[in-house]
Amino acid sequence: LCPYEQSFVSGAAYDGLKKWNAKSGKLLANIIHNRTNSSEVIIHTSSINQDGTLSIGCDDGSLHLYDYDTGYHIQKLHSPVQPGSLDAEHGIYTSTYDLTGTRLFTGQADKTIQIWKPTPNVSSDTHPI
Repeated sequence: LCPYEQSFVSGAAYDGLKKWNAKSGKLLANIIHNRTNSSEVIIHTSSINQDGTLSIGCDDGSLHLYDYDTGYHIQKLHSPVQPGSLDAEHGIYTSTYDLTGTRLFTGQADKTIQIWKPTPNVSSDTHPI
């Protein structure tokens, strides 16, 4: 759910993310989710903070950040597999922002919790997708 407007996103099997109006149920936008290596990636979780940053956690351990209003793909991060974990335990199952909206907490398939903090002065030059 979006904290500043009546909308939410859902993951779609083949065409990325869909942004919906929570009150009317109408489709507002399609957000194209970038897939890696042309493989199908399962989206497990999404969270939106007050600044309009949409985070998407996937089964391959990737964390994608989008601008919720424009659909722009800001950054792709990858969660490391913890020592002793299987390759299949790489996914991100759940996510939520803290009350300030600056830190993102993710629950991983390898039974760990990751805390992500923002990197100042991020641009497409410093963090290419």
